[in-house]
Amino acid sequence: MRKLKFKEFEMEFSETVQALKSEAEIDKTSEIDAPAMSILSFSTRTAVLEAWIELENVAASIAASFWSSANTSPFKNYAKLGHYLHQCGVLNYSQLNSFDELRKLRNQLVHTEEVELTENDAKAYIMVASNLVNQIKEH
Repeated sequence: MRKLKFKEFEMEFSETVQALKSEAEIDKTSEIDAPAMSILSFSTRTAVLEAWIELENVAASIAASFWSSANTSPFKNYAKLGHYLHQCGVLNYSQLNSFDELRKLRNQLVHTEEVELTENDAKAYIMVASNLVNQIKEH
């Protein structure tokens, strides 16, 4: 019965990340300049976690800047970080949804022991996260 749950997660991850990629209208041929891409062929799981870390770091940095601070610690692992950036006008509703879904997928991945993430799904996650990083930086 445990294995079924893992397969269910793999299907949910795949469906969610592909939907996010489609909603973000990311061009399949566009180059992705993200550190996570260099890890992808070695470990899809690690690549996804690296993509989240990059997104969280950028988001926390912007959030801290509203307090005229370079200290991002209070914003890291803050469950409502996306909502805070939405309230500050950094993220629109669609971007907030993507941020929250990426967080949820990352959390599920961390807490699931045996999961086989396809390279295609991990790449889609990285693309969505990288796209969101760029949008946040442009704000």
